[in-house]
Amino acid sequence: MTEPTKVQSSNIHAINWKDGTLTVHFKNGGIYDLKDVPEDLHKQFMAADSKGSFFHHNVKGKFTASKREPA
Repeated sequence: MTEPTKVQSSNIHAINWKDGTLTVHFKNGGIYDLKDVPEDLHKQFMAADSKGSFFHHNVKGKFTASKREPA
């Protein structure tokens, strides 16, 4: 898997997208994999001024998510 891209956000630490899976690393330590996320939505997420707001309005609750256990 490619390395996640660190982002400027008060809640989100880093974001990664590969083969339809969006991985969001939160600053509180939570890591979530969201399935079947279109690449275009990932690009919009990365370009958003507010990553947290974009996640809340366009991603959260709209895709199948699983919490990743810490490594």
